[in-house]
Amino acid sequence: MKASIQRMLAFCKYRADAKKNKSGQGLAEAQEVLEAYRKIGDSDRRGFIQAYQKFGLEDLKWMGSYTKKAISSENEVDTSLKGMMTMARIFKLNGLHASDYDPKKQQQQLLEGLLKESEDFWGHSRSEQVNKNLPELSRFFYRTLVESKDETEQKEENLFELSSEISAKALKNLNQPTIKLENPEKMELQQLARTSSSAVKRLEGKQSELSALLIAMEANEKVKAKVPE
Repeated sequence: MKASIQRMLAFCKYRADAKKNKSGQGLAEAQEVLEAYRKIGDSDRRGFIQAYQKFGLEDLKWMGSYTKKAISSENEVDTSLKGMMTMARIFKLNGLHASDYDPKKQQQQLLEGLLKESEDFWGHSRSEQVNKNLPELSRFFYRTLVESKDETEQKEENLFELSSEISAKALKNLNQPTIKLENPEKMELQQLARTSSSAVKRLEGKQSELSALLIAMEANEKVKAKVPE
């Protein structure tokens, strides 16, 4: 993969350089490809290279999706490590130990190769802070890929899981009976009204019974009055 990236960058840098590219063929296209490549996230670089290998500089329609994605993804967390680093730090990031190599020749050759690889891969220029008294503390700008999961993807997964939980709770609530809570004072008054209504009905019933009894007693007295002794 790195070899493919280096070939693409080397070719595009040549085409994008007006001094080297005398004919001007593909000049603007190469500049556009380099600019988009610098902006896109690490997770998109493989697809970018594959699209370039398939279509090249002749037709840049394939660039549209990557350009839009680069603009919308500028705030994504980069999965690469970069900064001013000592030679020992740069070696360690590549699984090397400075003590295993000759300080006068091999160390400098390896350092130069790693710095050149970083510059070609990421498209940045050389930057260094040389410490003449203590060369071990000299620092160089270096950038390399690291193993880590894309934070934006993780956030999207978390949001999706959260949305699923909310949907599940909503469905569960739909299956449960709805209990309407009313004003306690209103409920008490309603209860009193129902009790009063029942009491009135009972009184009315008693009154009807008494009226019937009185009517029966009056009728009985009238019958007795008519019977001779």
